[in-house]
Amino acid sequence: MTCGRPAKDRDQEWVISRIRNPKTNLRSQMIRILKRAEIKVWPKLFQNLRSSRESELIKVHGMEVACAWIGNTPAVAMKHYLQITDEDYEKALEAWRSLDRQAG
Repeated sequence: MTCGRPAKDRDQEWVISRIRNPKTNLRSQMIRILKRAEIKVWPKLFQNLRSSRESELIKVHGMEVACAWIGNTPAVAMKHYLQITDEDYEKALEAWRSLDRQAG
């Protein structure tokens, strides 16, 4: 995979280096950003962000790759993170409609 950063920055260990301090509260900062943008803050903010991203990655790259990138096992992903999306429902409904048209 090609790094999206300029060549001069690629030797740095972290892409985001400013907030590497373990005492930094990322949730509070994210909530401030969301409120400023007038976006409703949802429960379990980071868990839900992780869940959404893992579900997207699995659709594109498969379970093994997505779990390796996210850092969990397929069992953990299936139990705690994978989501059924609106797109999944739309695809199922379209398949049902297609079968209904063929039968009718």
